[in-house]
Amino acid sequence: MPNYIYFIGIDVQKTTLYLTLRTASEILDHQIIENQSTRILSCVNTWSEKYADFSIRTTLICLKNTRYYINVLLHTLILKDYSIWVENVNTVRYSMGLKRGKKNKVDAHQLAEYAWQYQEDALLYIPTSESIEKLQALQAIRIQLIIVKNHIKAELNKSKIHDKKPIYQLKEKSYLHTLKTVHKDLKEAEKQMNRIIDYDDQLKQLMNILTSITGIGTTAAKTLINLTRGVLLSLQSIKNMCFFTYLKIRNYIKK
Repeated sequence: MPNYIYFIGIDVQKTTLYLTLRTASEILDHQIIENQSTRILSCVNTWSEKYADFSIRTTLICLKNTRYYINVLLHTLILKDYSIWVENVNTVRYSMGLKRGKKNKVDAHQLAEYAWQYQEDALLYIPTSESIEKLQALQAIRIQLIIVKNHIKAELNKSKIHDKKPIYQLKEKSYLHTLKTVHKDLKEAEKQMNRIIDYDDQLKQLMNILTSITGIGTTAAKTLINLTRGVLLSLQSIKNMCFFTYLKIRNYIKK
């Protein structure tokens, strides 16, 4: 059982952080600071000086996964070896229920309370490898390119039905270069993703395992790796991977 004394809930916004510090019995403090490394360190250092038993070993930090906005916070606190729990937004909401009040401050209070109540279930954040970070960046690029391609195709399909033929032909010609460029960029993103996987033995093995499942191709496998931030790599066995993903990877399980 963890020996946490302090619980910090952090509501992360683009430029601002809302932090609540609490113990099992009471809320001790609430701070609003800029989403900057120096301000984050200053805040935790102040608490460390104010509370004698406040340390990296006695403190659990909980925040919701808001993608890009949490990166500065994660990089800053991981370097100091803090225990960080990055939780799904809906999991917190369904577990704690909706509460009235000024949203950001309430969310920070709620996250601190969530960390205290469910500390035994905390899944501590493990920094992703450089390979995973590159895959995630390329996957994001790929998704944006697909959105652009689908938007153009939808516009052309509507134009073909509702516009006069000369207007449709004008649009088709105007979009032709963009569609070719998007297609080329999509192929390049896929090529870079494949290259990263080929040069990483763990990722290569994981891809082989995932694509062995009926119905899962290379694109779905890459998406699964990205969505789990590569946590599948840290699981102790193939059976644990099955429990984690709810998938039956029959070919790789020793009978």
